[in-house]
Amino acid sequence: PPAPPRPAAPGPAQTANFEATLRAAIQEAVRYPATARMLKRQGRVRVGFDFADGVVSHVHLAQGSGLDAFDAAALAAVRAAAYPPPPPAFAHRLLHLALWVEFRLTRD
Repeated sequence: PPAPPRPAAPGPAQTANFEATLRAAIQEAVRYPATARMLKRQGRVRVGFDFADGVVSHVHLAQGSGLDAFDAAALAAVRAAAYPPPPPAFAHRLLHLALWVEFRLTRD
């Protein structure tokens, strides 16, 4: 029997929404480096990675922050994030992504 048809490729709005979901999962996993917090440093890091069916691979630094502690924390957050299952349009698709990880101090 023929294989079931593959869902249509996701559109730009679906892609943007899913990337926002992935970015939120990564931000949730961010651990602010203590040295950066003491120095009151903020920044952002662009990380690249592949995503397929909830699993990340090929995690790398696409653009560093200028602070090694931020770069390492961003890569660790991508690896540690609890990713949601992909919507049907993204199931069994390999995504090559580059997303910003933000380090912003908040007033407590």
